[in-house]
Amino acid sequence: MLDRFRLPIPCVKIEPVNMTLTPTSKLVQSIMQLPPESVSAPRNLIVLLTTGAFCPIHLGHTAMLQAAKDFIEAADKRNIVLGAYISPTHDYYTEHKLGNLNACVEDRLHMCRVATKDIPWIDVDLWEASQSDFVDFPEVADRLKGFLNDSDAVQGALRTKVGEEATRLQKKQQSLESPIRVVYVCGFDLAMRCSLRSLQRSDCGIAVVLRDSPTPDLVAALRARMFRLEWKGSCFVVPAAETDKYVSSTSVRNARREGSGEVWRMCHPGVVRYIIEKRLWDPMLP
Repeated sequence: MLDRFRLPIPCVKIEPVNMTLTPTSKLVQSIMQLPPESVSAPRNLIVLLTTGAFCPIHLGHTAMLQAAKDFIEAADKRNIVLGAYISPTHDYYTEHKLGNLNACVEDRLHMCRVATKDIPWIDVDLWEASQSDFVDFPEVADRLKGFLNDSDAVQGALRTKVGEEATRLQKKQQSLESPIRVVYVCGFDLAMRCSLRSLQRSDCGIAVVLRDSPTPDLVAALRARMFRLEWKGSCFVVPAAETDKYVSSTSVRNARREGSGEVWRMCHPGVVRYIIEKRLWDPMLP
């Protein structure tokens, strides 16, 4: 009987080992696997970013990034999506939003790492979660853009590819002409609710992935809002990914609290095992 009232296992702080707050190993590997001509000018070099509570991360989150990548690359053959980052937000925001349903940032980061472990082009950025207070998404995007364009590892990989292309064409190696642009990936509600002008001012793009089949009038309103911002070439309205339908972190938490096996359909198996191990949203807890 006492086991019924046992509290969830406390968070153990997960420190990054041999990596910065923004890991680059996946991104560098992704760049090195590209054909040399892929990064030569004129190209639009893009890294995707999505932020949020990820409490917990589910299959819809990774499907949203995949849908954005596929759509952006299909929209223009010059668009090259080099990789993507998932950035869990600060505990200050999630505690305010979710109350006692919040999972601490160490748990949320760990689940994000598990969910993306086998996806070679998606990584987890710890910078936002490690700040002393909440940081809004435009600042997160602007900081990531600056970091990637200043990163010796990332820029070195790009220069290597440009050099390979110059060798192939027997030409003098040119300098990189196209900086990496961060494209922020979000849902319809956030795009309509929040100010997007800061993203535009920092020369970041946006990809709005439609979910729950919004009406044509709502989609038209979204396009009109972006048109008013004169967001040219960096603004994408992406059709919904099939696996994204009917999946949300709220539905995962509810299924878990009800003892439903549906959580296995909604989340990466490793994430579900971690949720069970840490007794997150445990149906046996009051």
